[in-house]
Amino acid sequence: MLDCNAQGGVVRSNLGTPQWLEDLALEGEIWHWLDTGVPHLVHFVQEPSQIPTHKTPQMQALRARFNANVNIACIVDLHTIRLATYERGVEDITLACGTGMAAVFVCAHRYHNTPPQATLIPPSAQSLDLCLQENEVYFKGEVHFVGAVSNPPRIG
Repeated sequence: MLDCNAQGGVVRSNLGTPQWLEDLALEGEIWHWLDTGVPHLVHFVQEPSQIPTHKTPQMQALRARFNANVNIACIVDLHTIRLATYERGVEDITLACGTGMAAVFVCAHRYHNTPPQATLIPPSAQSLDLCLQENEVYFKGEVHFVGAVSNPPRIG
């Protein structure tokens, strides 16, 4: 926790070192396959409008074929990247995915020469700051207090 109050705070977390699996040419597009704690396929598009807002047949097929989450991203500027992640298990595009943002971030740095620090913006529009330090990915973002879990009373 970097900051904490009754409503939430700011946290920073280390996701570790990404494991590079393979670069692929699929259907005439370049995809990067890596593991940031969860396997991900990453593809970059030229315009934010090309990022899907709903699952596509291509995303579904790639998710099933590689048993990986599928990310479509656009580098808006050197420090800002927009993305959408189709998550396995959910089987749709989610509001946000931390390991997906990490995968997109390290691919942008490695293949598109973005700096080792950037802000990623998923469909939720809640940005997450990522940075690379000694090949490890760190993210920092806001958290909000939602509720508390208590033990239910024992019956009988």
